[in-house]
Amino acid sequence: GIDFTLQSATEGEEGRRRPDAVIRLPGGRELVVDAKCSLQDYLAAAGAEEEARRAALARHAQSVRLHARGLAEKAYWAQHAQAADFVVMFLPGENFLAAALEHDTELLDWAFRNRILLAGPINLLAIAKTVALVWRQEALAEGAREVGRLGADLYKALADMGEHVAGVGKNLGQALSAYNGFVGSLERNVLPKARRFAELGVETGKKPVPELARLDVEPRA
Repeated sequence: GIDFTLQSATEGEEGRRRPDAVIRLPGGRELVVDAKCSLQDYLAAAGAEEEARRAALARHAQSVRLHARGLAEKAYWAQHAQAADFVVMFLPGENFLAAALEHDTELLDWAFRNRILLAGPINLLAIAKTVALVWRQEALAEGAREVGRLGADLYKALADMGEHVAGVGKNLGQALSAYNGFVGSLERNVLPKARRFAELGVETGKKPVPELARLDVEPRA
């Protein structure tokens, strides 16, 4: 029920339509599958005499053609805006399809011209496998796109962080320069006068006025 829906009804100008299955494809596209073809005439041919058997198989081929024509007239691709422009008509056995094609050699081409793709189990499985492969490729492509988006976001975040770090380094350099300027001013103009008190014999307490050194370490670029 994730990549396909069963018996999903749609409303159109000609009434309510209910395809047997709608397979979702990447990009929002859809593939309509029908599986309602009557096999009554084929089954009637199984135990019949040769002539009756041929007649029953001819009716079987005609039944397949009539059902394909009905599907063409329903034009599911018009009701499903994103659908492929053909419908897969499923017959539940390769023998059913082979018998119809044997008695109506133009059936396959005729159906395809009318946007009907006749498919037995093998072809339907091949279609399903192809759809699954396309979905896996889409998932890989989406993963690659997500990696690209994450890479771009990470690159921008690193660039922004680099600017902030550069700003911090610049501010540290300015703070260091301001500190050295302040220390130089103290050592030139203030602290020498304070140290004279001790030289003059004035009680200054236990703590001497320290020597303040410049800081020569610079922030790395």
